[in-house]
Amino acid sequence: MPMSDQPNTLPWYQLLHLADSALPTGGFAFSSGLESSARLGLIRDMADLDDFLTIAIRQARQAELPFVFAGHAAITTGDAAIVALVKRYDAWLLTPTIRRGSLTQGRAWLTLAPCIFPDHDWQSLRQLLATRALPTHLAPVFGLIMGQLHVDTERVQALFLYACIRDLTSAAIRLGLLGPQEGHALLARFCQSPEFTEPVPTMDAAYRTAPLLEIAQSKHNDLYTKLFQS
Repeated sequence: MPMSDQPNTLPWYQLLHLADSALPTGGFAFSSGLESSARLGLIRDMADLDDFLTIAIRQARQAELPFVFAGHAAITTGDAAIVALVKRYDAWLLTPTIRRGSLTQGRAWLTLAPCIFPDHDWQSLRQLLATRALPTHLAPVFGLIMGQLHVDTERVQALFLYACIRDLTSAAIRLGLLGPQEGHALLARFCQSPEFTEPVPTMDAAYRTAPLLEIAQSKHNDLYTKLFQS
């Protein structure tokens, strides 16, 4: 599957577009376990919320970004590498609610990319995933799209983690855990997190270190009422 002949990276205004909260990528429909954590009494105050976000961004770097980076690299190495990557990530993601959110957001990105960047070759990637009925999880799909756009890995890391924290702080605001001003102050502070610049493990070294977070995520479907899908 050939790459397009676009320049090495996108101009800043297009990178800002990809970070826009108005992009219809599905992130705001999911709380990544924040709602169930709050309902289970794991988030009672700002200190607990701060801890939750710290754990979430750390886990995103350690467990998700390795597959994002693998997708970024796989776009240059051919179909076999892409197939192996998405199948491996599918086996790696076990929590049903997070799995559902991942598939939904990955499909949304695949739909959105040709609309924003019509000059790139998206048909080959979309056809590969569709004809082989491969799962369209967010992490590998995001990496594949960023690789096709030639976005360097430093900016890919920043974009992915920013979207993670942005969606979580938005979810916290809508759940009434804090106000809009507090939420954006929190977002600004977390954008200074060392996770944005620290090295990302390889896919073989990816790991999860927040079992309590995953347990809370798995309990989302048991909530009597829900604001978010997950």
